[in-house]
Amino acid sequence: MAVNVDGSVSVFQGRLMSPREAAEATRGRGIAAEYTSKWHLCGDVNEQLFALCAAGSPPGFAVGSFKTPGGAVFASFILQMKNQQARFLLPLSTEKCIRFLEQAERTGLCLSLGRNGAEQAMLAPFAVEDMLEPLRRHAKLLSRLPRDLTAEDLRFAGQQLMSFDGAPSIMGEYALDGISLTVVLDNM
Repeated sequence: MAVNVDGSVSVFQGRLMSPREAAEATRGRGIAAEYTSKWHLCGDVNEQLFALCAAGSPPGFAVGSFKTPGGAVFASFILQMKNQQARFLLPLSTEKCIRFLEQAERTGLCLSLGRNGAEQAMLAPFAVEDMLEPLRRHAKLLSRLPRDLTAEDLRFAGQQLMSFDGAPSIMGEYALDGISLTVVLDNM
């Protein structure tokens, strides 16, 4: 379900899928094993970003993390094409997320991008070797210090990534015009 925040920011609910779940979800659809053998971050994007993806615009990709004032740690996965960003927000506090971080460097990551709630979707694979080590360190620390996320943690993280300044352009020649934020709260 999409929430259009102000015309330039849309918020969606997403899903994290293991390679096994991705293979089951795409069985019989003719999706190559090179895609289904990866972890998937699934979510929708706005119409403009979907069109840029479909046109084959070269992407920028970044991974980051931040801590809320309450102590929760979130990962952000950012795909940018020209002036549009897809931001995936993922709390580093679940067993599934820890498995994802332990395995994704080996398997790779695939962003499954839907078109603003429509039936159309596309897959964008990424090699994330050497990108996830800082996130794994955070997740391992958190697994030894379990804590539940609070509504305030989620509110802070969402506000952080809905802001244009929350993750500046990773393609310096383009100023951001639109953000598609996908919040992934699997197993919570």
